[in-house]
Amino acid sequence: MLDGGPSVQLQRTHGTAAVAVSVRDGRIQLDRLKQSGSAKCLLPRVHRAVPQAVFLNTSGGITGGDQIEFGAQVGADASLIATTQTAERAYQSVTGSGHVDVTLDVGENANLVWVPQETILFDQANLDRKTRVNLAPGASLFMLESLVFGRCAMGETLVSVSCKDTRQVDGPNGPIWRDRLHISDQTVQDAGHPFGLANAGAIATVYAFGPAYQNLKVQCTDGVRLSKSAWTGQTVVRMMSPRAHALRNALVSLLAENLPEGVPRVWQI
Repeated sequence: MLDGGPSVQLQRTHGTAAVAVSVRDGRIQLDRLKQSGSAKCLLPRVHRAVPQAVFLNTSGGITGGDQIEFGAQVGADASLIATTQTAERAYQSVTGSGHVDVTLDVGENANLVWVPQETILFDQANLDRKTRVNLAPGASLFMLESLVFGRCAMGETLVSVSCKDTRQVDGPNGPIWRDRLHISDQTVQDAGHPFGLANAGAIATVYAFGPAYQNLKVQCTDGVRLSKSAWTGQTVVRMMSPRAHALRNALVSLLAENLPEGVPRVWQI
């Protein structure tokens, strides 16, 4: 605002996209599709039994004051692969946090694969993302989230950033898994600390739960560090690399190895 001049109302993005599928007449079919604002959900034609849903934010990125909501509901005995059209970008914010809320409901004996492409954090980004999953008895879930710290190929480094990334998975008897990541100015200032980012240019978390993913296969890849924990039908894999493209290649290999339907087409473009 100029001295003595009128205030300027910055344009902000709001959007909601949600999809629901169920088994009818022996096939997985679309029940509902909701789209509003800048959030969209595409349903590409696939020549396989399991449908795919591709979410996108047509505004081109997230900045302070934006609100994006994605949702997927998978009915009993159905399966769905959901991803995003491209990498999401969290841009510099001057008006607080940009919010992304993801709600996933997986019915009895159903299977959901939630594998959005990476989120790129630009310097001075302020992102608050929450992912909530509700699992019915016998449900399976494969979930992947990855973060890239600036555009490495352009020599960008983060100086100031806020990213709060919360994931919670609930079953019929209550909480199953909770995961909260907070990257702050202090985090990037201590980026070389071995108990922090350890000079990583990108990180990823893979979570697998349920009967469909009892034997998750993870292989070490050059340039990528990883750790794997498994307990009571759950597996968590943490991955990090100084180079974003090396981590992405490792994630593509992990998807190809563990998803019967293969890597979603948009990941291969």
